[in-house]
Amino acid sequence: MSFKTLVSREGADDHLIEFYKIPPEDWDHVRWNDSFFGHGILTYRRWDRARRIEEVRHFNVKFNPEHVKRVAAPYQAAQATLAAPPMEENKGPAISPAHLKAWFEFYKKIDGEMREDPAWDHARMCFPKNSITRQKIRDLLPDRPMGRPPKRET
Repeated sequence: MSFKTLVSREGADDHLIEFYKIPPEDWDHVRWNDSFFGHGILTYRRWDRARRIEEVRHFNVKFNPEHVKRVAAPYQAAQATLAAPPMEENKGPAISPAHLKAWFEFYKKIDGEMREDPAWDHARMCFPKNSITRQKIRDLLPDRPMGRPPKRET
């Protein structure tokens, strides 16, 4: 649905239509790399009944949320199956303590974040063919007090 639509035909006056429901066949003429979703102005060319080219401009385009959900559902389902699985612990031989200790020295030198998740992710990226447990990373990290940190006074 567009709140205002301007139809321009070759050799004819422009025609302004209010509250125009965009016909389904017109969507075949839309350039999908256009950014009309961001600014709400949709422009395309089509043939009229007399086989003349007309340019159609829709202003303030609004989409019915139920229709969008219905149209997008098959694509969302396909995207869900293509989504990358979450990174799991690497399978393979366990990393040697010497390699892990050398990695941790390197990690400290590059000012790596001294928290479990970022350190574990970094170690798994550095050793993709080895198994690294979270416990091994916890053992290397400095001890942290339990619970939330105390509030700072400003």
